[in-house]
Amino acid sequence: MRKPVFFAVLTLGVLAAPLHAEQHTITIIPGGYFPEETHVMQGDTIRFENASGVQMTATATDGSWTTGVLNDGDAALITVTASIAEAYRNTAPSTYVVDGIDTADARGRLVLSQTTPGLPGETDLD
Repeated sequence: MRKPVFFAVLTLGVLAAPLHAEQHTITIIPGGYFPEETHVMQGDTIRFENASGVQMTATATDGSWTTGVLNDGDAALITVTASIAEAYRNTAPSTYVVDGIDTADARGRLVLSQTTPGLPGETDLD
């Protein structure tokens, strides 16, 4: 009789354990962001790393968050909130054409999930 109770308590403890936030890395490249779409959850952090060779930003299209201007090799962290704007773009004051690609056209998207991907009840706020 002890085994079923033990396993029930163990299962309840695992299911009730808090989910851990993840850190995602998005690389800024001349033509945009890699990956272009990133699935995130509230509490996660996003590390934007500029590898474009020029100054660039990642800025919400509604202006609610930004990395600020990042020089090549710089990085910035953004914390995901429940109301984070999902679409972002480059708003650096000077844009460049690198290898025929205009940095002003750089666009990316966050997909905010309410639950851990792959678990029952997963929903996207699209």
